[in-house]
Amino acid sequence: SLGGNDGVVSGAAVGAWQTGYSLRLSYASGKPDYDIYRYSIGRMLAEKEGDVLVWVATISPEIVPPETNLPTIVLGTPGLKLKRTPDVFIPVGTPGVDHVGILVRCDNVVSLPLKNLKRAPLPRAADVLAAVEAAL
Repeated sequence: SLGGNDGVVSGAAVGAWQTGYSLRLSYASGKPDYDIYRYSIGRMLAEKEGDVLVWVATISPEIVPPETNLPTIVLGTPGLKLKRTPDVFIPVGTPGVDHVGILVRCDNVVSLPLKNLKRAPLPRAADVLAAVEAAL
């Protein structure tokens, strides 16, 4: 979303559009499971409920993973300002800068086609995640 919150509004809108629910969803069972308490990332990290944190940051270098002792995998832009070195860092491109994309405002204003400015030959985060899934 272009609203200055680095995609939170878009994420909530896509979750609602695709599932009928807002954020705090799990797809572990193969279908969406919504629970505002159970899937609170802050609570889950505080109570050490996870095995690994996978963090995807392709737009803003300021949005960094929360503090945790969990092993951390980051798919991010090369300029990401990390507070600590993750266990795994995979550089990925920024939509509209390193590859084409579409940015959709969730307030019914406009959809913007993003051009490839060819800054760097970095892969799309979606392609990296698809490759990881295929390898599993």
